[in-house]
Amino acid sequence: MNSTYYEILEVTVDVDSDELKRAFSIMIRRYSNEKYPEKSAQLREAYRILIDPKLRKDYDFQLEYGQRIERLKELALEASKTGFISEVKDSFNEIITIQPSATHYYEYALMLMKLEDYEEAEHLLHTTIQTDEEFIDAYIQLAILYSRLEQYRNMVRVTKQGLLIAPANYELVSLLIKAYLCTERYEEAWAFIEKLRLKPHVDSQKHAFYLCQFFEICCAADSATMYEQYKQIIAKHPFTYEAKQLLIEELQVWIEFLCNSYTFNWAYNALYIICLLRNEGNLSNNAFLEELQKKQIIYSEFQKLSHDKTIGKLFKKLFYIYLFKSDYASEQEWEEHNQFIHDDIEWYANENYQSFKKDVKRLEIKYPALFKCKQQFFNYLI
Repeated sequence: MNSTYYEILEVTVDVDSDELKRAFSIMIRRYSNEKYPEKSAQLREAYRILIDPKLRKDYDFQLEYGQRIERLKELALEASKTGFISEVKDSFNEIITIQPSATHYYEYALMLMKLEDYEEAEHLLHTTIQTDEEFIDAYIQLAILYSRLEQYRNMVRVTKQGLLIAPANYELVSLLIKAYLCTERYEEAWAFIEKLRLKPHVDSQKHAFYLCQFFEICCAADSATMYEQYKQIIAKHPFTYEAKQLLIEELQVWIEFLCNSYTFNWAYNALYIICLLRNEGNLSNNAFLEELQKKQIIYSEFQKLSHDKTIGKLFKKLFYIYLFKSDYASEQEWEEHNQFIHDDIEWYANENYQSFKKDVKRLEIKYPALFKCKQQFFNYLI
């Protein structure tokens, strides 16, 4: 068992400050830093804690109740895993009786959120904030709780309160934007991000984050006007290399999500922004633009297939493979990432081979522009 600070200084727990100073003076001479560096460091740390009344009070509390509190937390965790909410409450109520701190209210609330006792969790998170107004994680969790309950007005209110204390906190900003989008307050969301973006001394990472939020607002609003504004911001912004790479990575995540949800027009828009970023805002006379225009032609043709539920969905998946292949770091990474699409295509072709061949031939006649890229696009299927 580790020695207590009182044992290290060879004093009793009721020692007063004068006796503590004398004891430390004797011990530090006996164990000089030159001969006993480790022991000397222990003596200095013990004295630093015990000579400060507040630190000593906290230390004494931990000596007396620390192990009991840790054991109660373990019991609460075990009870939460088996769904015994009453035992969780019993353990945490005892902890709060021993030490009613903001941290313990917060930990109690998190456990109740996992057990979906949202009413009590909400009360505890409010108590956390009342105990410590700068406890930012409590604002974040309270916003998440309101999101689950679809109480978006409360979500807006609590995120704004948190942002007064921690301006531009990433999680709070994202939650506020989500609340705005869920209530279709797109203009407010846009104005909020624009205000943050224009603040002085915003670093590159924050700029990339804000610009990704802009894109999310454009998608949710399905607004061509906002998208045009967004392109202008991207074209004029003086990006650092790091910020540019961060934004490209975020947009590629969006591309994957949008393609999986068949929102290909916005997937294309995200790819266009990536092109702008890679070419310093200028796409004139650029080979990448030519490739992008080819993809746009293919995309336009795919829009015509939307009436055909089976073959149309299959071809949309094929479009995803073709459109974004160039954005993966390596052929292996691309193949691994899209394995689920290949599996789906294989299953359809094997289970419906004859109808698949007929559909392909029918579409080849009906949409000749689509099949101009036949060698690149359908070779491994036909």
